Amino acid sequence: MQEPDPAAEFNVYGLEAIEQAHVFLSYAAMHWSDHSREAHTLIDDSLTGRIAFSMCDPHCAPFRLWSTIYSYLQPLFSGCLSEPKNLSNLSVSALLGIESAVKLLLEQSDVELAFGDAGGRTPLHLAVGFGRTAVARLLLERDGSLANIKGDIDDSSLHVAVRMNKPDIVQLLVESRDVDLNLRDYWGRTPLHYAAVQGHETIVRLLLKRQDLQIDPKDPREGTPLLRAANDGHETIVRLLLERGAQPDVEDIEGFTPIDRAELNGCLNVVRLLEERGVRVDENKVNEERHRWTEQRQYFESLESVVTMHSVSPGTSPNNIVELA
Repeated sequence: MQEPDPAAEFNVYGLEAIEQAHVFLSYAAMHWSDHSREAHTLIDDSLTGRIAFSMCDPHCAPFRLWSTIYSYLQPLFSGCLSEPKNLSNLSVSALLGIESAVKLLLEQSDVELAFGDAGGRTPLHLAVGFGRTAVARLLLERDGSLANIKGDIDDSSLHVAVRMNKPDIVQLLVESRDVDLNLRDYWGRTPLHYAAVQGHETIVRLLLKRQDLQIDPKDPREGTPLLRAANDGHETIVRLLLERGAQPDVEDIEGFTPIDRAELNGCLNVVRLLEERGVRVDENKVNEERHRWTEQRQYFESLESVVTMHSVSPGTSPNNIVELA
C-alpha cells in the first residue's frame, strides 16, 4: 500500500490557503532547522541529530511536508529542495547547517560525500553557498579534496565561497592543503579573479597566504586578477597583488595593460600606484579607445532620437531604423 503524501493537501487547497489557515505549521516548516541548530548547543547531539536525520531524509514523509511549505515561502531554496531524487540526507543537512545530523551521517560507512544534486552541487558546495561554516569544517576534516569537486558550471567550493563573500569559509578552505586554489570554472576564472574584480580585500589577503597561489592567471580575455582589480579601481587589492609579484605590464586580449584600464575608467589612484612601479599609460591607445566609445555613444544616441522622432514600434526591423538614421 502506497504511503500517503502529507503534502498532497497543498495540491488541493493551495499553499497560500494552507499558510493562512495553519500559521504554526508554516512557522514550524520555516524555522525547525533554526531551532535544531540552537538545540544542539544545549542538549545531547545524538538526540537532535536523530530527529533532524529523519527530517532531512528526502525519501520520508516529514521532508515532503516541510520542504513543500519551505520552498513556497523561500523561493531561494526552491531549486535545491524541489527534486528529492537529486538530494541526499547529507545534502539537505548540509544546506540547512544541522551539524548534529551531519555528524551522524559521517559515521555511516556508506555515506556519499560527493553526491551531486541537480546542479552538480555536493554537500560541501551547499554548506559553503549557504554559509554553514561548522558543517563545511566537518566535511573538510573528513576529506579536504571534496573542495576540488566541480559543479555543473565547473565551480569549486572555493569559487562559491569567494563569489558569495564568505571569508570565514575561505579561511577554512585555504588552511586545508588538499584544496586547489587555482582551479578554473566554466568561464576560465580562478577564485583570485573573482576576489579581485569584486573587491574582496579580506579574501585576497587569505588567498595570498598560500605560496602555491598562481598570482597572474589569465582568463579567456587574457585578463589577470591585477588587471581586473585595476579596471575597477580596487587600489588596496592592486597594491597587495603587486607586493606579491604580479606583473604590472601584462596586456589583455585587446592590448591594454592594467594602467591603461585604470586610466580609461578614471581610477587615478590606481594609475599613480602603477606609475610608481615604472609603468606608463599608452596615451595613443587609450585616446583611440575613448574616441571609439564616443562614436558608439553618439551612434546609439542618434538611433534613440530617430526612434523617438518617428515613433518606431518595438517590432520594427533594426535595418529599417538604420535606414531612417
